[in-house]
Amino acid sequence: MLDTDIPENADDLRLVTDRLYGGGGEHRLLQELLLGIGGARAVKVWSALNNRPEPEVFHTNEGHAGFLGLERISSLIGDGLSFAEALQVARAGTVFTTHTPVAAGIDRFERSLVRRYFETDLLPGVGVDELLALGAENYPGGSPDVFNMALMGLRLGQRANGVSKLHGEVSRRMFKGLWPGFDAEDVPIDSITNGVHAPTWTDPSLLHLAEDRLGTSDTSEADWASPAITDDDLWSVRGTMRLQFVEDARRRIAAAWLVQNPGGIVPGWIGQVFDPKVLTIGFARRVPTYKRLTLMLHDPERLRALLLHPEHPIQIVIAGKSHPADEEGKRLIQKVVQFAADPEPAHPHRLPA
Repeated sequence: MLDTDIPENADDLRLVTDRLYGGGGEHRLLQELLLGIGGARAVKVWSALNNRPEPEVFHTNEGHAGFLGLERISSLIGDGLSFAEALQVARAGTVFTTHTPVAAGIDRFERSLVRRYFETDLLPGVGVDELLALGAENYPGGSPDVFNMALMGLRLGQRANGVSKLHGEVSRRMFKGLWPGFDAEDVPIDSITNGVHAPTWTDPSLLHLAEDRLGTSDTSEADWASPAITDDDLWSVRGTMRLQFVEDARRRIAAAWLVQNPGGIVPGWIGQVFDPKVLTIGFARRVPTYKRLTLMLHDPERLRALLLHPEHPIQIVIAGKSHPADEEGKRLIQKVVQFAADPEPAHPHRLPA
């Protein structure tokens, strides 16, 4: 994000980075021009200022930064290559990852809008028609009037992948129009399951336990099955972490209530939301249809019985949002909110947040 206080930036430039989601077509296109072309140029300048070699491989997540490939092509043309040669060199050093295998999560612009911005000297050497061909939906069912950022990313990438095995399968079916004659399973989109950086995501309570009992703070290498750690040790830490969660949830709900009721007094029931001694299940992820948030509502009576079991109840915390253009995803969230509004499952000790 640019600092909106930089005096050299006019208001129309500051507004390009005023929000992440929700901008209209032209606003979103400007963001991606800044991210892709401006980002590639910034990296080049940084390398020169720090006397470091320029990157040889670029990785784009989704098509949002896809224009960096065109900036690299323009630079290579400036070094004497033809467009076709520069395209192959740029592709050889580009990896593309698709994260969102639903149409609503892919940026698509009117070709006339893209043409207007590139019929300039923004990318010397890159012809507008050559550029538009990279994002063309030129396959059965595609729109001839649309420039598709994901398709450009795939065409500019030597390698492409989804972010899980299932995601890769869905993406191969979704984009198989780019490889006519290929069966979906042969489409060259691989999959890499996202990993977790353990030191960043491990709670300090577990870090302290590993240091105390195992003599290491590297939880990715810790032997959690070691006899030096008892079941009681792990259960105690788990209880501490769950209490932290409950207290944080109560603070957040209280803060949200005050925003909605300025000057009011926080109701006492908020201080009892969730129970630190009850089994807690979390669903914290984005909400497209394929992640099946509402699968738990397939049998609402069964879910209600689990939440309200007299001896072994459960509680569920749900966090996440849909892409602003994903109407189906937003409807899934509405269904969960409607269920949570029922006074019975929304008992103060088990109120979904």
